[in-house]
Amino acid sequence: MVDTTSPKEIRIGLPTPFDGTRENLISFINECALYCDLNAAIYDTDLKKVIFMLSYMKGGTAQAWKESFITAAIAKVPADYGTIKDFLKELRTAFDLADSEGEARAKIRKLRQGKDSVDEYISQFRVLAGKAKITDDKNLIEYFMEGINQGILTKIFALETLPTKIEDWYIKASKFDAAYRRLQEINERKKGGPSTTTPKRQFTPRYTPTTSSKDPNAMEVDRIITTIDRLTTEQREKHIRENRCFNCHRVGHRADKCRVPKQDNNDTGKFNNVPKTPSATKAMIRSLLTEMKEEDKKQVLEDLITDADF
Repeated sequence: MVDTTSPKEIRIGLPTPFDGTRENLISFINECALYCDLNAAIYDTDLKKVIFMLSYMKGGTAQAWKESFITAAIAKVPADYGTIKDFLKELRTAFDLADSEGEARAKIRKLRQGKDSVDEYISQFRVLAGKAKITDDKNLIEYFMEGINQGILTKIFALETLPTKIEDWYIKASKFDAAYRRLQEINERKKGGPSTTTPKRQFTPRYTPTTSSKDPNAMEVDRIITTIDRLTTEQREKHIRENRCFNCHRVGHRADKCRVPKQDNNDTGKFNNVPKTPSATKAMIRSLLTEMKEEDKKQVLEDLITDADF
C-alpha cells in the first residue's frame, strides 16, 4: 500500500519578519534559507520558496516592495513569480547596502570589546567579518587585536607560541576572559559577601564592679550575707534530711514541738566578728529570719515596728 500521508512541517526557527531595514537583509535571507532547507520535503519548488519569503516581508518599505512584486507576478498569464535565484537578486538590488562590504569593514575597524565578554565580542566580530567578506587569517587577526581588551591581548602575547589562525585566537581569548571573570567574582565575594565564619563571642562578665566605685563596707556585707546564706542552706538541708530539730538540733521532732528553750548561741555566734554597722545588722536579721516559720516572721516584724522607739 502506498503511503499518501503528507510530510509534517517542522515549525522551528521561523524567520524574523523583514521590514526593509537594510542591515537586516542578510539575516532575513539566511533565516528563510535555513527554514526551507529544514522543511525541504514541503518547500520543494521555487514557487513555494518565493511565496514563503514574501509572507515574511511585513511593514516598512518591504511591504510596499512586496505588493509591487506580487502585482507584477499575477499580471502575467499564467502568474509567474520567477525562480528563487531571480527573486533574491531583485531583493538584494532593492534593499542591500550600496557598499555593504565597505560598511562592514568600517564597522569592524571600530568594533571594541569594552565591557562585553570576549564571547559577545567574537560573535559581533564574526558577523561583520562575514559581511566584509574577509577570509584571510592575517587580516582577521589584525582587526581582532585592535578591538580586544588590553588585558586579554597581553595574556595571549605571553604565550610561548602565538596563534596564527583566527579560530585559535577566539579560543585563547575566550579561555583567558572566562578565567579573569571567575577571579573577579571570587574577589568580589571575598570583599563584599557575607562572612562564612561566625566571630567568636567576646566574654563579658555579668557584673564588673570596680573597687574604686564600690563601698568597702558594702563589699564586706555582701561577703557576710553570701557566707550566711550558704551555711544556713547546708544546715537546713541536713536537718530536714535527718529529721533534726532546728532549735535543739536533736533527731525526732520539729522546732515548734521542741521543749528545750530556744538556743540563740549557735545563730548569734557566727556574728561575733562582724562589725555592727547598719548594713551588717540587716544581714544578721535576715539570716535569723530565714529559719523561722512565716507566721513567726510576721510577728517579729510587727514587734520591731511597734517597738521602733526603743
